[in-house]
Amino acid sequence: MGNLITDFLHRIRSLFRRDSVESEMNDELRFHMEQQAKKHTAAGIAPEEAARRARIELGGVEQVREECRDARGTRLLETLVQDVRHGLRMLRRNAGFTTVAVLTLALGIGANTAVLSVANAVLWRSLPFPNSSQLVRIQESHARAANLTGATFRDLESGNHAFSEVADFRVLPKNLGDSRSGTPPEEIRLAVVSRNFFALLNTPPFLGRTLSAEEFQAGGPRAAVLSYALWQRRYRESPAIIGNTEMIHGQPYLVVGIMPRTFSYPEGVEAWSALQDDEAVPENRRSHLFTTLGRLRPGASLSQGLADLHAVAIRVAQSDPTSDPGMELIAEPLEQNLNAGVRPAMLLLLGAVAIVLVMACANVAHLQISRAAVRQKSIAVRAALGASRGRLIRQLLTESALLGMLGGAAGCVAGAWFVRLVLAAYPGALPHFPAQSSAALLDRGFLALAVLVALVAALLAGIFPALQLSRADLRKELVETGRSIGSALRQRIRSGLIIGQIALALILVVSAGLLIKTIMLLARVNPGYQASGLL
Repeated sequence: MGNLITDFLHRIRSLFRRDSVESEMNDELRFHMEQQAKKHTAAGIAPEEAARRARIELGGVEQVREECRDARGTRLLETLVQDVRHGLRMLRRNAGFTTVAVLTLALGIGANTAVLSVANAVLWRSLPFPNSSQLVRIQESHARAANLTGATFRDLESGNHAFSEVADFRVLPKNLGDSRSGTPPEEIRLAVVSRNFFALLNTPPFLGRTLSAEEFQAGGPRAAVLSYALWQRRYRESPAIIGNTEMIHGQPYLVVGIMPRTFSYPEGVEAWSALQDDEAVPENRRSHLFTTLGRLRPGASLSQGLADLHAVAIRVAQSDPTSDPGMELIAEPLEQNLNAGVRPAMLLLLGAVAIVLVMACANVAHLQISRAAVRQKSIAVRAALGASRGRLIRQLLTESALLGMLGGAAGCVAGAWFVRLVLAAYPGALPHFPAQSSAALLDRGFLALAVLVALVAALLAGIFPALQLSRADLRKELVETGRSIGSALRQRIRSGLIIGQIALALILVVSAGLLIKTIMLLARVNPGYQASGLL
C-alpha cells in the first residue's frame, strides 16, 4: 500500500513539475552516458568513438527518454496537451475552414438547444405550483367540452369527495388607471377568481396577501392582487403600492398583494380580484362562463376523480331539469390541458431542428474530408518520422474535438439568442411560461448537452478523414504527386453526404410548403356569413 501511494505521489509530482523532472532525467541520462564512455576510453578507445558506442549501448537517447516518460505514467496526458496545442495552431492557421465549421455547428446546435429548451419548459417541466401533478382542469361535456356554469360549480363545490379544493375564474379585459389621477390608463387582463383559487394553486404572494373572505361577499370591498410583471413595469417595483387604491375600469380597488415572478396563471393575466357572491350566477345552468380547476386529495387518482365527477353530473341531471341534456363532467391533468395547443407544433419543430442538426453534421464532415485531401503529405511525413497510426488518429480527432467544443460554445450563445427572439416575437405563445424569466430556459444541463452533442458530431464528422489519412501509403504519398490515396472511396462518401443533405433539405422545404398551404386554406375558410365590412 505504501508503494502505491509513493508511486501515485511521484506521478502527481511528474505531472505538475514537468520541467524539473525532465531536467533530472536528462542529468541522469548524461551521467550514465559519461560513465559508459569513460569505460571505453579506459580501454584505449578514442573519446569520440567511446561516446558513439555509449549512445548505441544506451539504445538511443530519445528512445530512452520516451521509455522513462512511459514509466512515469504521464506520457498520455503530455501528448494530449501537445495535441491540443497543435490542434489550436492548425485551426488558427486555417481560419476560413474553422469559421465555416464552427458557424455550421453553431446553427444546428443553437436551433436544437433553443427548441429543446422551450419544449422542456412547455412539455416536460412540471408546472410552477407545489404538487402540480394533482391539478386538473374540469369541464362540462355535451356536444363538445365547455366551461362550467355557476350552478354546476356550486354543486361540484359542495358534492365532491375526491378533490381537496375546487376553484373557478373568468378572465376579462379591464382598464387599469385613470387619466384624472395622473397615470395613463392601460388595458390589462384581470382574472376574477373564486375563494379557493390561491389555496388550490398553493402559491403564497411575493408581497402583501391574497384575497380575504370578506372581499368575496356580495357588496364587499374591492381588492386586487397584481402580477410581478405589472408591478415591475408600471410601479417600478415599489413596495409602497401595497395598500394604495388603483382605478380598474372606473372602480377603486385596494392593492393587497404582489404574486411571485414565476406565477403566471392564467396565461397573460396581470391582476386577480375576487368573484363576489352576487357575480357567481349560481342559478344559471346555460352560461358556461367559468374555467374550473380541481386539486386531487393526496392519494386520490384521476380515475377516482372522474368517478366522483360522474356522480355529481348524475345528481345535477336528476335534480335540475334545466341542465343541458346529456351533461357530463370530465377532467384532465392541467399540464396536459395547457400543452394541448402547442404539443403538435413543438414535436414538429423538434423533428425539423433534428434534421437541421444532421445537415450541419454532414456539412462539417464534408468540410473535414475536403480538408483531408490537402493534408496527406504532411501526415505522411509525420508517419515517416515514426508517428504511429494511433498517434496520428488521436491527433486528428483532437482537432475535431476542439472544433466541436468551439461549435458547442457558439451553439449555446446562438440558442440563448434564438430563445429570446422567439419569446420577443411571440409573447404569451408558450403556456405557463412567463416571458420575463426566459433566461431560466437554458439551464446548465442543456448547455452541457449542447456542448456534448457538438463534440460527438465533430468527432463523428472527423473520424473517417482521420482513418483515411492514418492509412496513407508512405511511399506513394512522399514520391507521387498524382491522384490522392483513397480518392475513389472519399469521392463516394462526399457524394453520399451531398445527396443526403439535398434529401433532408427537400424534406424541410416540402414540409414548410405544406404548412404554408394549410395556413392559407384556413384563412380562406367560409365563416357562413358575409364578413366584408363587418367589425
